[in-house]
Amino acid sequence: PYTDPFADWPHFVAMVSVRDGRRIRREAAVFHSEEQAEHWRRDVISRTSEAQRPTVQATVRQFPNRALAEVFARQWRQGG
Repeated sequence: PYTDPFADWPHFVAMVSVRDGRRIRREAAVFHSEEQAEHWRRDVISRTSEAQRPTVQATVRQFPNRALAEVFARQWRQGG
């Protein structure tokens, strides 16, 4: 079975929320480097329509390992 060599390394969750009318669209992804997380965050924002860009909220948060980062990302996407 495969064991992720980075699983116990610090991981980063990039989060972007965009207001779409009355709804808030939430996207999150997990990365093992802050640079990758920042790149993803910028990419998602660049794909957001000009009209919605003022509603964008985005951040990157660090976690001690991949498992905790994935749990947080899943809960955050669900609005928790």
